[in-house]
Amino acid sequence: MKKETLVDFLIFTSIFISTITFFTNPFEGYLHYFIFLILLPFFINRYGLPKAPFQIILLPLLIGIFQVMMGNNEWFLFLKIFLGVLLSTIFYYYVIQHYGMNIEKMFNMYLKWAYWSAIIGIIQYISFKLHFSPGYNYDWLFNKWSVVSSGEGLIRINSIYMEPSQLGIMLGPAAFVSVLNIIRKQQYEYKNYQNYIILIAIYISKSSTGYVGLFCVIVIIGLNLGYISYLLLFLM
Repeated sequence: MKKETLVDFLIFTSIFISTITFFTNPFEGYLHYFIFLILLPFFINRYGLPKAPFQIILLPLLIGIFQVMMGNNEWFLFLKIFLGVLLSTIFYYYVIQHYGMNIEKMFNMYLKWAYWSAIIGIIQYISFKLHFSPGYNYDWLFNKWSVVSSGEGLIRINSIYMEPSQLGIMLGPAAFVSVLNIIRKQQYEYKNYQNYIILIAIYISKSSTGYVGLFCVIVIIGLNLGYISYLLLFLM
């Protein structure tokens, strides 16, 4: 594996996988924190110390300190959350620098990872129907993950995420591309069958978040293409 490919893999693993922890005390040691520590020295050496992340979180820092001084929070709890946010902000600031602020490249890489998380979700659904436990119960791989029951003797698909809602959120932008591809009969990053895989994964997740997101996607695309205006004129 080439160095750049490995870096890409680690970056998007930190984005997509939050279901692995190495310890829980005194704080939860998520996999992405270890990826941050692996790549941050490389980024600092290449791009120098950043200023923007500190400027972004200056106001939350001051508010947090004020809340602690007012007795509404504890120093340990505040620092545990604040330092996690600070580390994440610095890391993903560097990620943007690493890709030369090439938003299209980052988005296209996201689309590939979103597609495979949708595939895993569909495999999870089929495996449950076939009563193949290792195919739908991934707690053998992710220690901060569990099967989500629908309360009807079925499961709600959550793929590699903790909750179906997270699957819906992570697939939202991919759903936008898929719906637009289908309407315009184009193949931006996804072939036709891949568009439907994204949409099927959202549907079988039974996530209200995913459904609302998909509804918003359809409305936004409809407004941009003029379909909503035509519909309103027709109804009037």
